[in-house]
Amino acid sequence: MNVLEGQKILLSKCKQGMWYQYGCALPIACLGALALIAILSEKPSATIYSIAMLTCIVSVVLAIAIFVYGITLRKKATLYKMIFPLVAYEKKSSIDEIAACIGVNIPQTLTAVEKMIDNGIFSSYYIDTLTRQIIDLEEDTKTTAEQSSNPKEIICKGCGASISATAKVCEFCGATIAENTDDK
Repeated sequence: MNVLEGQKILLSKCKQGMWYQYGCALPIACLGALALIAILSEKPSATIYSIAMLTCIVSVVLAIAIFVYGITLRKKATLYKMIFPLVAYEKKSSIDEIAACIGVNIPQTLTAVEKMIDNGIFSSYYIDTLTRQIIDLEEDTKTTAEQSSNPKEIICKGCGASISATAKVCEFCGATIAENTDDK
């Protein structure tokens, strides 16, 4: 996982919540206030009154909905900001352990980590749902590559020692390996 890329996505989520709150909701609420001022300032005709009142009501309801959505996004971003360093830097992989560290219940933590994976914050990760473990595919690939680059070991029947598969003679008891081994 590219940690810097994950941090950039996380920052954009925080900004997105603020944008909804102040960039969208506030202007719409202002439109509603202007419609209300138009109603109160002079005696409008019934048609103008109806249009202004409808504009006022719709804009206020819309502004409240968008503002609440922005708050929800910011809450999610705050939760993501608590989870991110635990996984990216402290290498915590247990959903249960992460939930305990941040003081949030396990299902909510699991959902948050799944969303973080879906949003690309943890691009090379997946969750093993049976064990509730976060698995890093890049780390898993490195471990597998290291294991495959090490020569296979075998067990000497003479003394039970674990020795390299390329050895011809057991370095511990001197037994000939070709006749006297079991694969590990």
